[in-house]
Amino acid sequence: MQKIGDITNTANASGEFTEGSPAAGVEATLLKAQWFNTIQRELVGLVLGAGISLSASDDAQVLKAVKALAGTAADFDKLLNKPTTLEGYGIGDGLKKGYRGLGGKTAPAGLVDDIGLEGGFYSYAQGGSALGQYVSVLNIPYSTADYAAQLAFAYSGDEPIVRVRAAKSSGAWGNVRVLWHSGNFNPTYYAAKATTLAGYGINDAFTRSETNDLLAAKATKATSLVGYGIADAYTKSYIDAEFAKRAYLAITLAGYGIGDAYTKTEVDAALSNKLSVGGVSQQVPVVAAGTVGLGYTDAAMHIREAKVVGAAQSSDEYAPAIGFHWLGRTTGRLIMDALGVLKWNGIALLTGARATQGEVGGDGGGADNVVTVSKLRFGFNMIKGGGGANNAVVFPAWLGGLMIQWGVHVANTSDAETAVTFPLGFNIIPACVSMLTHDGVLAQSSVVSQARGLSASGFQSRREDIGTASAFSATAYIRWIAVGY
Repeated sequence: MQKIGDITNTANASGEFTEGSPAAGVEATLLKAQWFNTIQRELVGLVLGAGISLSASDDAQVLKAVKALAGTAADFDKLLNKPTTLEGYGIGDGLKKGYRGLGGKTAPAGLVDDIGLEGGFYSYAQGGSALGQYVSVLNIPYSTADYAAQLAFAYSGDEPIVRVRAAKSSGAWGNVRVLWHSGNFNPTYYAAKATTLAGYGINDAFTRSETNDLLAAKATKATSLVGYGIADAYTKSYIDAEFAKRAYLAITLAGYGIGDAYTKTEVDAALSNKLSVGGVSQQVPVVAAGTVGLGYTDAAMHIREAKVVGAAQSSDEYAPAIGFHWLGRTTGRLIMDALGVLKWNGIALLTGARATQGEVGGDGGGADNVVTVSKLRFGFNMIKGGGGANNAVVFPAWLGGLMIQWGVHVANTSDAETAVTFPLGFNIIPACVSMLTHDGVLAQSSVVSQARGLSASGFQSRREDIGTASAFSATAYIRWIAVGY
């Protein structure tokens, strides 16, 4: 934009108008058409830039243009050059699309035999991986980096090959196993119709006919122990004679004089109140701790590690476990691993504490704590001053910390300034617009609002009466809004 000093040398040293001083030989500033045309072009450009056609009968088109442009600046969807990346919005802890194959169309190539990879998807092409070559791999981390589990899909023909493995000890993989599915295993094809040993592929056993033939060649006529040359066994007659000497009429323990054993009736009665071992029982066991306290020994039930191996083993297969079985549907296993973490089917159950409001707002904290619905909702900070005061909304840090503040002040005095202090200080100098409003009847005026000395903490709000002062039939106000972070 041109100043009057760019067009005529009759302006002062600052390039501004002067009334001159005949006594001092200073000329008054000449009013050049070129300067007035410049001002006209600036104002016309402002109106046209807001998408408004020029009208010779409308003296409020500049004000309308300012309002339209201010509304566009406040509409996020209409802003130009918006960032398209997390970094563009200042987000440093977000997970990018495609990172480790998550949400992307490809997975990064990785040394899938390494324990300690980040969780996510990997690929392995040609080479010597224990999971094979040309595979897609899901790496599942553990609570420590020296343990992990992997699920791999190999590309080979029409049927998929699914391989799994898990760490057996710190930094060491266990065996790779191939999962059966309906494409590589069909039980109806195995031992369903075979009626012979050969039908089952057994070739190291005698058939029934072979066994009969072999037995037929043995001694078939002997009817006594002596006939078979057996001299160290009692004959039937001798045993019968010996038993005849005993109390053969007794049918009870008491009949034999036995007083330190339970009878059948007593055993049946005692077992009727016990759980069935190795079978399904419909009894409801009720147990209670014998001691009071918070330690392991004060529990009503103790479950030990498999095989009672003690500290010699630490992998999950030895963990204290409870099995769940819904017949015909599914099974599950609840364990406590060597680190004291509860797991369901190998997946750690949620162990974090409830996050504080500070953690929800982005003031720190890890990824283990849980965010409740109420704390997530109150991650926003609001100042409600009402329609006649200052207001503010602050988004949480994980939403970029955007701040929107607005307010109003009385502007009844012409050509006067009011110091406006934002309810909350910005980190940057924000975008700020203001406008004059009043409660009176519709009237022509030459009043505009100005924001001077804009800073992160506030600005000078000025009512500027161009030419003569304007009067309104009711209270006049300047309303403002500022956006930043």
